[in-house]
Amino acid sequence: MGIFSASFFLCINAFYNIGIAVAKYYAAKAHEDSNLEHSSPEEIRRNQFAAYRLIGQIVLASSVVYIIYCSKLLFVAGSRTHYPHYVAFIIAAVTFTEIAVSLGGAIMARRNNEPVIEAIKLTNFSSSLISLSLTQTAIMSFSYKGDPTFYNGLSGIIFSALAALIGLYMILRAPAGE
Repeated sequence: MGIFSASFFLCINAFYNIGIAVAKYYAAKAHEDSNLEHSSPEEIRRNQFAAYRLIGQIVLASSVVYIIYCSKLLFVAGSRTHYPHYVAFIIAAVTFTEIAVSLGGAIMARRNNEPVIEAIKLTNFSSSLISLSLTQTAIMSFSYKGDPTFYNGLSGIIFSALAALIGLYMILRAPAGE
């Protein structure tokens, strides 16, 4: 849709979502591979943490691209979008629900020592942080009378930096006992 509507903003969001989809694919593959009978528990655990780190790299790379895009918004005014009130509120409701579910799931997966499930939940949480930027853009499109481009870019940088930190955490995290 970003290509057909000539919206660079939608293209960047699509890129981020493709990155998240690839990360989830690797998580699903790692989970599937952990159910193979010929693997030792140590090999399964090693493979799960390798997938965990790869997913962290994907989240970090996608977030950095989003930061670069949002940095452009700090210096370019006038790329204002308009969303109807009900669309903005639906985006906000979905975003805050996704934050609660993914954060709660990540905490439970961490307690249960399930790195692949934790990776999925952290990936969802990083995605929901990016959605906060979209939520702000949607709400400010009808509630702010001036040009909100700078503020939307700033919030995009902040939320994508938090998502990048999640990716960095996943890359650097050592398995328990190491």
